[in-house]
Amino acid sequence: MSEKINKYSGITPFVTGLLLIMQRTLISATIIPEYNSGNNRYYIYQFLSIIAMIGVNLLPLYIGFYSREISLKKPISKLSRYYFIYLILIFLSNILFLIKDAKLNIRDYWVPFFPISQNIFPYAVSTIVALLVVPYLVKYLQKLSDIQLKVGVSLISIFAVVLPTLFENDIWGSKEGTGVFWSIYLISMGYVFKRFEIIPRIKFKLLHLFSSTLILFVLVIIMVQVSEYLHGDLSTATRFSTPVSIFGMYLTISMFACLESNKIHKLIPLKITSNTLITFWISVQVITNWILTIYMINSYYRRDFPNDSRMWLFWIVIIMGGYLLAAVLFSVIGISIQRLSLYRRIYKKFEISSIQDILDKANCISRWIKRNKRLFYVSIFFYFFTILQMIFISDLGNQTKIIKAILNVLTVASRIMCKWKIHSVNYS
Repeated sequence: MSEKINKYSGITPFVTGLLLIMQRTLISATIIPEYNSGNNRYYIYQFLSIIAMIGVNLLPLYIGFYSREISLKKPISKLSRYYFIYLILIFLSNILFLIKDAKLNIRDYWVPFFPISQNIFPYAVSTIVALLVVPYLVKYLQKLSDIQLKVGVSLISIFAVVLPTLFENDIWGSKEGTGVFWSIYLISMGYVFKRFEIIPRIKFKLLHLFSSTLILFVLVIIMVQVSEYLHGDLSTATRFSTPVSIFGMYLTISMFACLESNKIHKLIPLKITSNTLITFWISVQVITNWILTIYMINSYYRRDFPNDSRMWLFWIVIIMGGYLLAAVLFSVIGISIQRLSLYRRIYKKFEISSIQDILDKANCISRWIKRNKRLFYVSIFFYFFTILQMIFISDLGNQTKIIKAILNVLTVASRIMCKWKIHSVNYS
């Protein structure tokens, strides 16, 4: 296929990135205003939060809307390509932080290799996992009849959206819209919208968008009073202002219908390749969720302006503009790097096209470990030697405790060495 055929509407991904940036700005660049009867800033903040919160819903819905085209591109084969782009952008942000703060923490250079272990990018991870499921999900959904699909999606919507709204509890682990199952549910919804051509059938899209936003904002005003009356605080003031509630989904569908309408596409004929889309999304995730960028914003650019609401709003716009500029620059850098022949040779060595490739590479790693087992023996020795040093310099109270601690360490070490030795003999 040519590159032109594989271009998608860029409006929804751009708005999604903008909303995620707004959400991060509201959390990190300003102090969340406290409620009092004479302060309207609290309601302004909640209004902006209502709009920003559905950013996590739009991208999975968009992926589902174009899931048939995406399933043909084998998403798993693109993992290595974009994983290295993610690492490059992370290290670039580390360098910028080092220039700004002149602090070096080795943890910030090994943690990016294992983002799941630290739960740094929960939304990104859940979206990627859901994206990898797309080919299998589309294959399954295509086998269902129209009636089966409609009934199935309706029942799942009741369990995934209606029940959590009624009981005010995250029953299915949606994690405020960042859970894996929630992303898969939204992808299924996007597929249904495309298959049954629901978007063109929605009339008065702007009216729905205005109504859904107004309903959520009015609910915040009402729930503030109810929460104060029942609990004496604002613990339930934002009960319905979540992306997984009925009202949050109403706002999500209304905005998605507007962004994917034919009128908007004719008015703003923005088409982008999948490569540009993914690189932009990675850039947004790095600048909004990487621990160093969050630290920089919290430490150097967090402002309150308690006596000037206009300046407070203006500062939010300024920080959002800075975030957006950084995302665009990172995207340009990422796209430029991918055009280098050296980069292509590197990521193709790690390219995975199927589950069998993952198993083959795992076997290669296992064989490499067995060939270099002496290196691991040395590593284990120095690891326990370091523990012994820590024990000697620590204050354990008396010699008996020190001796017992040393004996425990040596016992564990000997057991491990014996097991490794038996395993190596069997292997040979």
